[in-house]
Amino acid sequence: MSRSAISYEPSLDGLRAIAVLAVLVYHLDPRWLPGGFTGVDIFFVISGYLITRILLEQFDQGSFRLGSFYYRRVARIVPALAFVGFATLLAARFVYDSKHRGAAGLAFVTSITSLMNVKLCLQGNYFETSRLSQPFLHCWSLSLEEQFYLLYPLVLRQAWRRSARTVGVVLAAACGASLVAGIAATPRLPTPAFYLLPFRAWELLAGGLLGAWVWRGMPGARPGWARGLRWTGTAGLAGSITVIDESTGFPGWVALVPVVATVALIAATALDRDAGTWRWLGRGPMVLVGKLSYSLYLTHWPVCSLVDYAGFAANEWSRLPVKLVLIVIATLVLHAVVEAPARSRLLDARTTRSEATMLVLSLLIAIGVGLTLRTRHAPPGASLAAVASGGLVLNRSGTRGTVALVGDSVANQYLGTLERVCTRLGCRLVVLSVSGRQPIPNRSDPSPELWERSLAALHELRPEAIVFSCFWGLRGRMEREPVASAIATMGTLAPALVVTTDTPFAPVTATREAICAGSRPPYHEEPPARQRRERVDAWVMAERSATVEVIDVGSMVVGPDGVLRVVDDAGRYIYDDRGHFNEHGAALFEGEFEAALRRALGRSGE
Repeated sequence: MSRSAISYEPSLDGLRAIAVLAVLVYHLDPRWLPGGFTGVDIFFVISGYLITRILLEQFDQGSFRLGSFYYRRVARIVPALAFVGFATLLAARFVYDSKHRGAAGLAFVTSITSLMNVKLCLQGNYFETSRLSQPFLHCWSLSLEEQFYLLYPLVLRQAWRRSARTVGVVLAAACGASLVAGIAATPRLPTPAFYLLPFRAWELLAGGLLGAWVWRGMPGARPGWARGLRWTGTAGLAGSITVIDESTGFPGWVALVPVVATVALIAATALDRDAGTWRWLGRGPMVLVGKLSYSLYLTHWPVCSLVDYAGFAANEWSRLPVKLVLIVIATLVLHAVVEAPARSRLLDARTTRSEATMLVLSLLIAIGVGLTLRTRHAPPGASLAAVASGGLVLNRSGTRGTVALVGDSVANQYLGTLERVCTRLGCRLVVLSVSGRQPIPNRSDPSPELWERSLAALHELRPEAIVFSCFWGLRGRMEREPVASAIATMGTLAPALVVTTDTPFAPVTATREAICAGSRPPYHEEPPARQRRERVDAWVMAERSATVEVIDVGSMVVGPDGVLRVVDDAGRYIYDDRGHFNEHGAALFEGEFEAALRRALGRSGE
């Protein structure tokens, strides 16, 4: 049986160039190349093809070592990925809001540990995920690949030990099973079908099948097939990147188009390396882009994400040249300074154990940095357990008394602002607010756990002031009595009570993503949401008294003409999501909180 030796194939770099440029154009604007995201499928096939040929040749030569295989994968992937990750997190420090900085830290950890696809699967649909605050979104494909290669060499070696025929049978069976699973899952479980290995492994295995066939010397092949394969592949790739779009139920059977097209083109060049259609792919610019493809893939999306996040209100055509310039510079620097030198050094046969150890340490440091950022910028608020034990205490050194924050995620949106205010006033801040929990009694839940634990903690704390905030309409089930009763009860537990009205609900046209896509002011609350808020706000305002102050949130972000404010005076977006403020939005009320708490502390000292 003849064996095909591995040699450099410039046309594969050209094919990588097509894949990465398709993804780049799609991420710059999906309207320009609706199916550009199928460039990832091209990468999967190329990867499966090359790795399978390398592994089979190593099996044949007796040079395969599992530890060496894993080490080489890490050495190829991690240095550049870690460098981009550190640079992205540094930029996020100056661009992102606090919550998104923490999310970026966690995303970096999942990227460097090859779990990003799992994380994104839990978040939601790829085509619906907010991309402005997801600088590592593109790393899902790298994670899927590394999960595949965790087991693939073991399975392939067992098949090879039996026979070359067994290799083909095993790969074909696994490929078929994964394909069927992917087609079946796409309409029912579209997000897992897109992100998870069992449903996408067939694309790498398709390349593996081709690699095994080429390794065996392409038995049964005829040189005359090359022309038909070239045209089939070219037409398939052209159709993939221009006709397929987000609405076609991808991956499913639709993913067969880019995968089969890529297999056809690689097979064509394997049969006839001098094929005219492929000459331009194996020359000059295309080969150069192909060699830069990994660096380009790593850098392009963080640049797009950060530029769009920071310049969300700017015209898209003014952001485009900034993105392109930064992408080119970042790609060239990453390849020249990190990717190429690291691969050359770490994959050299003379690599020392100390250099390998440094690689592992770098990986651990990267994980540590990401987790630290996640912890430092974790979602604000306490837990039920913390409330039961007396609450989360901030500014412990305060001596002028205690302020307690009570409520749900609406209360937590003001936590950073209140912490600054309490620090200036010299008082402790005890957090009893828990996101996502029912903070007040209502008809359907007359004794919620958070309410009971908050009351117990407040009886023990005896604070000088309480800040009480939640989604009053939602928590009171749009009934006045639960709202009025909760405020009255809370007012008996401290000399002063500060209550906030509901947060105005931003319309879909006023989200950061919508503004980035071209939506422009004026923005107005949707009429049903505005009517509900105004009704509930009236209930809350009616509870004002000598000891109960109400901060009218709506009056500060909704003008007399009903126009909703979505940016602060510095042009920073003030919403975290449509129903919550971010740190910049909450800071708009810092003066109101400080004035109210000064009055409260003054009364308690009388």
